[in-house]
Amino acid sequence: MKFALKALAHYAESVRANGLRGTLENAAALMDDLRFDRIHGTETAQDVSLDALAVRGRNKHLGIGYTPTRVRAFHKLMAHLKPPLGGVFVDFGCGKGRILCAAAAYPFRRIVGIEFAPELAAICRTNVTVYSRSANPSADIVIIEGDAAEYRFTGDEEVIFLFNPFRPAVMAVVLGNLHRSLRVRHRVVQLIVSNPAGLAPVLAKDALLRKTDEYAYGSSRFFIYSNAPS
Repeated sequence: MKFALKALAHYAESVRANGLRGTLENAAALMDDLRFDRIHGTETAQDVSLDALAVRGRNKHLGIGYTPTRVRAFHKLMAHLKPPLGGVFVDFGCGKGRILCAAAAYPFRRIVGIEFAPELAAICRTNVTVYSRSANPSADIVIIEGDAAEYRFTGDEEVIFLFNPFRPAVMAVVLGNLHRSLRVRHRVVQLIVSNPAGLAPVLAKDALLRKTDEYAYGSSRFFIYSNAPS
């Protein structure tokens, strides 16, 4: 009885916060997340707080713990955006690698994950290996253990994904590195920020990227920025 009352209260709160449609979308997304791990043998669902991670480096205090993006919301977003054929996808703060695996369903030639927590990077490698055995993706999936602020763009990244992985100070450095890369090799990029929180003000001031789109599924919200001409 207590469990039923608690579930009913949670449902009512969700409807107030997200509406009936958003609540149903969240329920469908949760089921897909469970199905994803069960089918592929991965473990991507459990949140991890920053305090539980043995991160070294000057930017640890600017990081944020691991919370996964909903697989279903990501697929809905990709259907909405129609990513470029043969492009390179980068996930800053890739955590346990859920989105790296989900992105492998699309025609990217390379998928890059950047993660500064050694524990999460190790789980990510395991998850990508296990996923690759079951799904046999065509893309090359690369995991880089290191600080996002120190990542040097190679000049072919076209779709860049972030789920609020760090504070504005790190975002500013990443944007500066991206600007330098675009001056060396101009290309159209899409920067996708999921549930942007404090990062949206930094991006709003950026001189190169402008917000071109916004997409929502359930409680997942995605802001899309690009340097594409108007």
